[in-house]
Amino acid sequence: MIESKKYLGKIIEEIENNTLGGSDSSETCDDVVQKLLGHRKSKSKIKDIAQDTPKNNLELLNLACEQNNALYYIDYKQSIERSPRKTGAIGYWFRILIRKLILPIYIGNLKKQNEFNASVTRGVNIATNNLEVFYDLLEEQRKRIREQTEVIDTLVRRIDRLQDGYDDLKGTRALESDNFYSMVDYEEYVSFLHGTEEETRERFKKYLPYFEGRDCVIDLSSKLGEFLVLMNENSINTAGVEKCESLVQKLMAKGFNVAWNNGLDYITKMSDGLFDGIFVSRYVENLRIYELVKLCNTVHSKLQAGGIFVCEAVNPSCSYIYSATSYMDPDFTDFVHPQALVYFLKKAGFSDVKIVYSKDQDIKNSEYYAVVCTK
Repeated sequence: MIESKKYLGKIIEEIENNTLGGSDSSETCDDVVQKLLGHRKSKSKIKDIAQDTPKNNLELLNLACEQNNALYYIDYKQSIERSPRKTGAIGYWFRILIRKLILPIYIGNLKKQNEFNASVTRGVNIATNNLEVFYDLLEEQRKRIREQTEVIDTLVRRIDRLQDGYDDLKGTRALESDNFYSMVDYEEYVSFLHGTEEETRERFKKYLPYFEGRDCVIDLSSKLGEFLVLMNENSINTAGVEKCESLVQKLMAKGFNVAWNNGLDYITKMSDGLFDGIFVSRYVENLRIYELVKLCNTVHSKLQAGGIFVCEAVNPSCSYIYSATSYMDPDFTDFVHPQALVYFLKKAGFSDVKIVYSKDQDIKNSEYYAVVCTK
């Protein structure tokens, strides 16, 4: 009881030491208590979200954070204003007395509440700042993606144009070749380029031992059928491929099984491991380098284990061929050096790769060479 009197006396002493002033007589006791507890919000610090239309969720979060920063602290020492009216003095002293009496009861909880509010607000601010950084990075990545997408779209359009041009060129070349075959007697022209059937068949006899005992052989560029005739004479089952339709019809009329197609395109469609022997002559000179590599890889996959591949070509080491008929071949692309062909075949997986020349080992005077290899 004595301590309470001392406490009230201290409150009254503090009241007497305050500067006199008035208060708003319209305020109720509940308003005064709310003021004493610091529950009145400072409207000047609050931004109404409805006043600004946020452009996105991040701006909405920033506005909410501004409100949170303005409101998190409860001011329990807020001053009490005096009313200019004379009767306001009693209410003023009464409010001060009430606050002095009530504040010690709530001040501990108010401080803890302020600490909690500050901690939560600090966490929200940190999270918001991190979100802003992430949002900026996201916008930067979106911008880069848009730029890269534009670059990719440009490249795709260029590739499409190049593909269209290539298709047109390829179609033009095929059309020119087809027109050539239809405009001349190609059988006679082949004989003029490569020699008579008897001369060619005699040259091919050098390769006969490699195909003896085999029963599934294919010739990828049959032309006049010299190799087919040689194999038939030795009872070796052999099919052929030829891209000149008129030659295909003549060979089929002789009883040979010949497909009308390009040799590389045809064999690519065949099953792996189907053949035990593949032969081609005067064909690789008509291929581009990537087609030559593809031919080596494809032939390897289509051969059975132990299968043989014989590839005859014009010998670029022989000076005679440069003044001969190779350049008159409408399908001629370039000469293929035997060592280059050996390299591609070994890379394709062939073993026991060797070079055979038309005049034994007389390299410079051999108009033809053949690379013979085994899978």
